Amino acid sequence: MTTKIYKASNLWIRYFYAIIAIVLLSSCDGKSGYMTPYENERLELLTGTKWIRIMQDDSNPDNAPSYELWIFYKNTKCTCETGTIINDKLVVSDTDYLQWQFTTSNYSVLYFTNGKYWLINRLNSSTLSVSQTWEDPVITPDQTAINKEFVAYD
Repeated sequence: MTTKIYKASNLWIRYFYAIIAIVLLSSCDGKSGYMTPYENERLELLTGTKWIRIMQDDSNPDNAPSYELWIFYKNTKCTCETGTIINDKLVVSDTDYLQWQFTTSNYSVLYFTNGKYWLINRLNSSTLSVSQTWEDPVITPDQTAINKEFVAYD
């Protein structure tokens, strides 16, 4: 009787190890490194630059242009600073601290923790063009979007 219990428990241990090995081996996707060169390039373009959008706000009593300045960090945090431009100086009125993530494998959609999505229309070293939506633009492609054009800011 003791021999049968020992063999049964030994069988369960082997079964357990086999399941663990299968799970660990199946989680390997064969990539060498964290990101592909394309993914790394997209991340570097987004996070290596401050992005500013300047808008002429006719409702502003001083007729001063307003701005939106985004800084993206590789740790998936970002800041969005808004304000006005007076005498060529940025006058901050509000700063939001958010987290972001790419939601598509081609790094073309950003999701922010405030519930907004950006579909990246163009991203290069001098321009970031996006369509901002409240729902995932991949799942809901025909929704109303706000188009935003940012330029690199030093």
